[in-house]
Amino acid sequence: MDLEQYYDDIYRYCYLRLNDRHAAEDMAQETFLRFLEASEYRDMGKPLAFLYTIARNLCIDYMRRYSNRPDRVSHTEDPEIFPAPSCEGALTDSLALAQALRQLDGADREIVCLRYINEVPVSDIGKIMNLSRFAVRRRLNRSLKLLSGHIKKEDFKS
Repeated sequence: MDLEQYYDDIYRYCYLRLNDRHAAEDMAQETFLRFLEASEYRDMGKPLAFLYTIARNLCIDYMRRYSNRPDRVSHTEDPEIFPAPSCEGALTDSLALAQALRQLDGADREIVCLRYINEVPVSDIGKIMNLSRFAVRRRLNRSLKLLSGHIKKEDFKS
């Protein structure tokens, strides 16, 4: 397994959960360290699901630990997380989508980002979030309906 190919996905996932570039870098690195230390789980055939599970748990622990600290500053969105828009219309589209995603609750936003941004298979999302494939599909469908309600056709220039 080539771990380098998964680093960007895990970093993006952590960033979307934490909205903090430095914390996301730390959590992504810690994810891979823990993955490499846990050889008994790594060889069970689903390394990607295991990586996301580690990252998810680390992000949850981080948010519990630092959510009430007054010195924690919310950072603006990192342009490296999403593909760089090639024109002004694409930037507007990206901002409209980001705003609509903020309307979803945390678990639904996480499922949508895993599936459509990081392209994680539904079965792996189920393992990561401890849900059945059918529950993941139901939540995805419900989330997409909510997103379509928040996004108007005129919000997109393309």
